[in-house]
Amino acid sequence: MTVPDPVGTLRSILGLEASITALVPAARIYAAELPASVAASLPGEAAIVLAHAGGFPTDGYARIDRPRIDVKVYAPTAQLAQLISLTVHAVLKQIDQRVAAATVSGVKGRIYGARPAGGMSPLRDETLSDTPMAFRSYELLVSELAIA
Repeated sequence: MTVPDPVGTLRSILGLEASITALVPAARIYAAELPASVAASLPGEAAIVLAHAGGFPTDGYARIDRPRIDVKVYAPTAQLAQLISLTVHAVLKQIDQRVAAATVSGVKGRIYGARPAGGMSPLRDETLSDTPMAFRSYELLVSELAIA
C-alpha cells in the first residue's frame, strides 16, 4: 500500500505558490530538517523546514489523519523570517482540498485543510549561529489514500 506523506504534499503545495517562491525559492523548502550544507551557510538565504510534530487521534476507520506540522522559517533578518511565516500562514489558511505530488515519493496526497495550532514565535536558533527564525505549528486534515 502506498501512503502519501503530508509533509511532502505540503512542501509541493508551498513550492507552487508564487507569493512564497517570491520570498523563498521552492528548492529551499525542505522536509524534516535543513541539509548540512544549508545549515552551515546560515544566516544566508531564507529557507523553510516542514516537519512532523505529533498530531491528534482520528475516530474509527476513516482514512483521514490529523497530523501536526511545524513550520520553521530561517532568514537573514528577523523581519524577513516573520514576513515569510505570515505568507505561509496566509497560504495555509486558504488550503481547500489541494492535491499535490510529494516531491520525494511522487505519491499524490490530498490536504483538506490547515488550522493554526498556535501563534507565530519569533526566535533565534542558537544551534545555527543565532539565525533569525519564525516558528508556527499547524494541524492538517489529510487523506491517508494516495490520489490517482
